[in-house]
Amino acid sequence: MSLVKDVLHPLSYAARNTTPLGNIVELTFSSLDGEAVVKSIIDSVKDNASGAIGVFIGTTRDNFQGKTVVRLEYQAYTLLAMKTLSSTADAACTASCLNIAESSVSEQNSVDPAYQHEHNQPSNRQIKCAIVHRLGDVPVGETSIVIAVSTPHRREAFEACEWLLEEVKKKAQIWKREWYAGTEGGRSDGAIVAKDGAAVKMAGDPPPQSLWKANFPPKPHCG
Repeated sequence: MSLVKDVLHPLSYAARNTTPLGNIVELTFSSLDGEAVVKSIIDSVKDNASGAIGVFIGTTRDNFQGKTVVRLEYQAYTLLAMKTLSSTADAACTASCLNIAESSVSEQNSVDPAYQHEHNQPSNRQIKCAIVHRLGDVPVGETSIVIAVSTPHRREAFEACEWLLEEVKKKAQIWKREWYAGTEGGRSDGAIVAKDGAAVKMAGDPPPQSLWKANFPPKPHCG
């Protein structure tokens, strides 16, 4: 795993890793916009054994609950986030994870024996993926995450891509902060902070200018 520290917070820094199964995961402060950048991510998952590539590109929208959003700010607990992204990427390559496509496969099985035979072949169960998430400021219209997945068939590509996105949002130790119109000088007066998975406004604060959100839910309390 290669680490390049570009510090906004000492625990939130850029990193890139190639997983044991050959998948690419990365946290970066660099722009993810531009044809060359996206092409390089797509090229990293190309495989001659696959017949489809699914791509998801997440961008900053300009609104949230009636407020005008001007930018997002992302921070990560990089050490843990990279482990989570790596294990998530490799999980997408396992047979059990491919159950995400079983419902669509089952529909085809009932009407197309040839499709059933083809999908039951282990050699057709290959998935390669790349997850690249941006850190730092991401202005409106710019890209915050790119996920690319190559699979034997198109349905698996669509479903695996969505599964990866949901897993990243649920599990990766990455937080985002929404900055709203009216924020002056980068101040975060009136910020609402994420605490135990809930939005909490500090008593006596002025109307919120920004909002921290966790990408993942709190773990349930045991006992």
